[in-house]
Amino acid sequence: SASIAAQVLATHTRDANLRGPTLQRVHEKMGELLADKLIDEFGLIAELVETVEFSHVQGSTFTGLTNSGTSNIVVLPLMRGGEPMARGVYSRFPLSLFIHFYDGEDDLHQRNGLLTKAFEHMDPSKPVKI
Repeated sequence: SASIAAQVLATHTRDANLRGPTLQRVHEKMGELLADKLIDEFGLIAELVETVEFSHVQGSTFTGLTNSGTSNIVVLPLMRGGEPMARGVYSRFPLSLFIHFYDGEDDLHQRNGLLTKAFEHMDPSKPVKI
């Protein structure tokens, strides 16, 4: 079952009174929520997060988690309307590659070229294990 937060956001996406930038922001928040869910479910398995040591504000050394291990993620919105949600996902994965694909037509050669570019960006020594 979806979380309460996801249900609230989904309700807003269907609200006919929301338009333009307000509706785009709701979709962006849904993307952030989706990315957070991916981190919760697969973070350590898929190397979406990594352990990091840093100086604590009280002077000691602290070990925590960061989501900087995201260079093997490609965010590729395939529909123009999916771009705000993809922006939300992209904001949670700071080292990922964002490719915006939209040319008004479904140009298979161009899409394949973008996917080739995406795969070339990925580091084969760190395969995503999802």
